[in-house]
Amino acid sequence: MPESPSPKMPWGRTFLLGFGFFGISLLWPLYDSFVPLFLRNFGLSNRVVGLGMTIDNYVNMFIQPWAGTRSDRTWNRFGRRFPFIIAAAPLAALGMFAMPFAADRSLMLLFAAMFLFTLSMAFFRTPTVALLGDMFPDTLRSKANGIINFMGVFAGVLAFVLGGILFDMASWYPFVAFPIAMLLILAILVTRIREPEVPYGGNEPSPGLRETFRSLWNDSDRNALIILLALLLWSVGITAVQAFWTLFGVNELGLAEGAASQLLSFYPLAGLLSAIPGGYLGAAIGRRNTIIIMLAIVAALLGVIFWIPAEMLSGAGAFTLMAPNTWFATRGIQLIILLLLGVGGAMTIVTVNILPLLFHNAPDGQIGGFTGLYYVAGSIASILGPPLGGTLADLTGSYRSILLFAPFWVILGLIVMLFVREQRPPVAA
Repeated sequence: MPESPSPKMPWGRTFLLGFGFFGISLLWPLYDSFVPLFLRNFGLSNRVVGLGMTIDNYVNMFIQPWAGTRSDRTWNRFGRRFPFIIAAAPLAALGMFAMPFAADRSLMLLFAAMFLFTLSMAFFRTPTVALLGDMFPDTLRSKANGIINFMGVFAGVLAFVLGGILFDMASWYPFVAFPIAMLLILAILVTRIREPEVPYGGNEPSPGLRETFRSLWNDSDRNALIILLALLLWSVGITAVQAFWTLFGVNELGLAEGAASQLLSFYPLAGLLSAIPGGYLGAAIGRRNTIIIMLAIVAALLGVIFWIPAEMLSGAGAFTLMAPNTWFATRGIQLIILLLLGVGGAMTIVTVNILPLLFHNAPDGQIGGFTGLYYVAGSIASILGPPLGGTLADLTGSYRSILLFAPFWVILGLIVMLFVREQRPPVAA
């Protein structure tokens, strides 16, 4: 589909697509927050619970590239990506609906419900995200992805708040209400948006999954391969911080477990504020340059958290998210809140721009396949980051070491990004 030199931003269609991503993003916070509680109720060790919670990463590594590539080769009366949503979203909703009831009966039933949910989500998540490449020209993808990510982050914040309230009333309430909400939202998406027969990502016949992997090596500048490697590297560090932040808060800041977890909510809050501006920044100065600058900021801010002296944290245990006056209890807690806002905002801007940059380097007709590779890189990082970070914490005897581990990997990702050549900078609309 030809691109005009200065295309207009289709705000209505962008927010509608973002609304679909909002629906999908409602479910993952429930899964990550409450399924570990179900598993612990069976007397499983933390190690086994942790392994159980990586099921989605292993599923994603195999299913998402296949689903993305397959969607590149699909076209019927429902569209190219929508058939995957129509087929898998109800199964994902069923899996989530079944979890609390399965948890009341047997561990095997719970694992079956978890597997159904993660498998079904992997089946249609990649085709859904690939719609960004299909429906928007290259010059608008960062801006559109900023709006889409804003909607996803907002859904995550809403899910944490409402999900907790509903879960306290009855453990099954959010597991019924949120899947129904997702299905209604996706139904609106499928009925209100018509997929383009000639997508902006190209309409060349997809060569299949094997050839998609091979094209990473055969590309003359290997830009896409370099981008995926950089993504994997910095994500190793970020996933380690996310996994061990609560333990860092408890052992280094003197917070209660709930308060330490609440402190991390400033990370997605920053995403709400920075997602849309991040898309415009990428369009203005180039995605590669934006990502490099933001990674440098992330590494620096995480390093500052490491160097905060213990005496500055005295009294931080009074912190609770629901009492804003406690946010200013000590200079240490004020500083950490500001640093978390900075890290969350910068990483959101990276996320907004990395996928459009990858799409820019995808061969015609392979947007879905490269979306799958994007999630493979993230899944590998999620499998590697927490164990590596935890090993370092065990060796050093301090969770502070995670705040050196993470910047190291972020800087490695930044160095790799320096080798990316953004041949054609986005044109601001």
